[in-house]
Amino acid sequence: LAALTAVATGREVLRWEDDAGVTIGESPTLSVALAEGEARRVVAVFNTLEFYVDSQEGDDANDGTDAAAPLKTIQAAVAKAVSGDTIHVAAGVYEPISVGFKALTIAGAGAGDSVIDGGGTNRCATLGMGANRTTLVGFTLRNGCAIYDYYNYTSGSDCGGGAYGGRLVACEVTGN
Repeated sequence: LAALTAVATGREVLRWEDDAGVTIGESPTLSVALAEGEARRVVAVFNTLEFYVDSQEGDDANDGTDAAAPLKTIQAAVAKAVSGDTIHVAAGVYEPISVGFKALTIAGAGAGDSVIDGGGTNRCATLGMGANRTTLVGFTLRNGCAIYDYYNYTSGSDCGGGAYGGRLVACEVTGN
């Protein structure tokens, strides 16, 4: 008998699933009977969180899960988030972001209001690929620059200065 306990700061276990995605438990602890030498993959599914970002009123020392105490940068929210989380971004101008292998939703206040500015030296948003892609909603991506595309080993202006990977919804890409 193997006893499993999931621990994640600020998150509660919603359920445990097997390889097929079938729920096999709904408490923080799960006991699984295994025969000698048997291996079994079990996944703990945690609740999702919403993070808040405001370039004017935020502070990256906040935990960002309360709209009244937002983070200052989108990247700080990305660092705290896990796949499935949502990041709400207030109007303002923000530095470029890279989400790694997280499937997030990052929602701005609308194109023209929430801006990610690459400063002419960086890609505005690197949003992941495949199942681990982030959706960016309601942003202007401006002044982005990509010198080298590490995935396709190419260089030049065709490498996605505004965004690379992910999915853009109701976004404006300009000056990249």
